[in-house]
Amino acid sequence: MVWFGLFRDQREVLVATERALLDSQPWANAAEARAAVGIEAAETETPNPAAALDDATTTAAAAAAAPPSQERNVRFVRDVAPTYEVSDVPVTVGGEAHSIHTIKATSAVINADVGCGGGDPIVLWHGYAQGGASWWRNLSALAMQHRSGTVLAPDWLGCGGSSRPNWTAGNDGEAAEDWFVDSFEQWRQQQGLERMHIVAHSMGAIIAVRYAERFPQHVSSLVLASPAGMPHPPSETFRDQLNAEPLSAEREIFRTLGNAWDAGYSPQYASRLFGGWLGRRMVQEYVSRRFEESVTNKPEFAEYMYQHWQGKASGELALQAMLSPGPYGGYAKRPLIDRIPALEPNIPITFIYGDRDWMDNRPAQQIKRRLAQQAGRVVRCFELEGAGHQLMIDQPESFNDIVLKVIHDDEVARGMFPHTIEYSSADSLKAIMRMEAAGMRRSMYQPGLV
Repeated sequence: MVWFGLFRDQREVLVATERALLDSQPWANAAEARAAVGIEAAETETPNPAAALDDATTTAAAAAAAPPSQERNVRFVRDVAPTYEVSDVPVTVGGEAHSIHTIKATSAVINADVGCGGGDPIVLWHGYAQGGASWWRNLSALAMQHRSGTVLAPDWLGCGGSSRPNWTAGNDGEAAEDWFVDSFEQWRQQQGLERMHIVAHSMGAIIAVRYAERFPQHVSSLVLASPAGMPHPPSETFRDQLNAEPLSAEREIFRTLGNAWDAGYSPQYASRLFGGWLGRRMVQEYVSRRFEESVTNKPEFAEYMYQHWQGKASGELALQAMLSPGPYGGYAKRPLIDRIPALEPNIPITFIYGDRDWMDNRPAQQIKRRLAQQAGRVVRCFELEGAGHQLMIDQPESFNDIVLKVIHDDEVARGMFPHTIEYSSADSLKAIMRMEAAGMRRSMYQPGLV
């Protein structure tokens, strides 16, 4: 895929790599999906993928025409893969027109029982230095199984395929969070979403919590996957900690990285500085070494990440604004351990970490214990077996199962009919219940996979 970048615009190359990654998953065109349930096809059939929105979803009348389930425990039509479309959603930043690049996966016919409500869509919010297609192993399955049949994965403003306006938040943590949240709220309005289940990974969790602080009325639930920025920083600064260490090559490497952080440099800057071949090679080596061979499409994902790191520096500058330097991801200037308990009590919270994660899961355990004393608060903790920080890539089936189960339970608690979930294996439900009962097994912080 290296040749893609020789004669084409960088954003065009990014979209092409995104498309290659997404196309590796099972998708079906809308005409096939409609025909499977006896709905009349559109006059012009749109080939899969990137189906037109009107062809990718059914109307309420069409759903009502579908045969009812024989069970009160609602069944969905599941034998047809969903479609996806990619769009650039207009937003305004500083009075200028910009856009948020968005992947939208939809099931053509979601509900086989008219008695079940449509539910709120799932929004996947990626982590730092990644994008919406980082959920390529999750989008299709979640759209197929969730009652809404709709899953959206936007790129942060200033990252990936989204516009890259000038970074104006400086190093102010709250201003940086709001820089993203303001555009995300415009995005929500443009999408016509009243409420949504937000699944946020890593630094995306910081932005998701800020959104829930400001716009709780639009948040149905929060699933925080290996969230960054949870613990309080130590009493000593990162530089003080380094100075206390004996002289070593490792200490000097961390000192150099800390100086680069303080100077405003990012991993993306290094990739651009080293140029096409070496910069690309850095990302390829990380992906090749970090992910197991069971992770399909590693070359496509490496190229997708590399292309994300090219272009104008914009949203990537949030790293220094939101976090202070420190080992294993740094420390949030506004730690989430203080903020999550103060969220609206009716927003269910789910934490998911990998059992080989580099993020400290102890703050999640503390929040769960603290909020357990408050009536009506829902806080769950899961430790996903065989996963590191990139848990939705490491163990996509188990990750999807947990997300679907907790969102389903939250919907039923709000009065929706229960429905049957087709888990990835016969033992998945037992595994989920076992993980939830066990909580976080790591009582001490043991750094793991990035």
